[in-house]
Amino acid sequence: IARALDASGSAWIWAQQAAVHELADRYPEALEASRRALQIDPHSRSAIYYTAHLLSLSERDAEAIALLRNALATLEAPRVAAHLSGLEFETGQFHAALATLDRYEALTPIKDKSIVSWLADRRCDIHSRLGDRPRALEEAKRSSSGFYKQVALRLEQAMLDYQVAKIAYERLQLGPRAVDIGPVRTRVVNIPISTTVPSCSPSRTYSPGR
Repeated sequence: IARALDASGSAWIWAQQAAVHELADRYPEALEASRRALQIDPHSRSAIYYTAHLLSLSERDAEAIALLRNALATLEAPRVAAHLSGLEFETGQFHAALATLDRYEALTPIKDKSIVSWLADRRCDIHSRLGDRPRALEEAKRSSSGFYKQVALRLEQAMLDYQVAKIAYERLQLGPRAVDIGPVRTRVVNIPISTTVPSCSPSRTYSPGR
């Protein structure tokens, strides 16, 4: 690679040099090489990926996100969108992460089952963090992952427990009067009181996928 670097101005080769430096834990040298790749070709996907990745490793997430957003404005690159959505999620920018996942999906018109499941997993994570359990459940049901199938079961149980607790609370407040629980008005009879709603937010590392 050293000889190639001397003889070539290839952004791809400089990006590979960045990867070699990273494997050797030489992070400043890796970032320098990736920036050199960006200088040669600002649209190089490898240069963009490694630069953003190395900035993130250096706890410079804001710079990494800005780089990826600028790149995504001009490139139709699903990998860039996946990387960006991951960083947005990790930094708590959940609505932005959802929008970036939509962008990823638009850039991937042909999706195999693994991509469909990955998108559902990521959206489930985000809606869980936003506290939108119905949407999180909807996405968890789309996933083919065994982990997210368990998340779906937990979310369904949590939502059921919440409804039971809500009706029980209304019973305490209103006594034997009619309680509106949807399309049918009825009297609440012998409903156990439970105020504990288990947490169902999945605890998983957010992976940028493909």
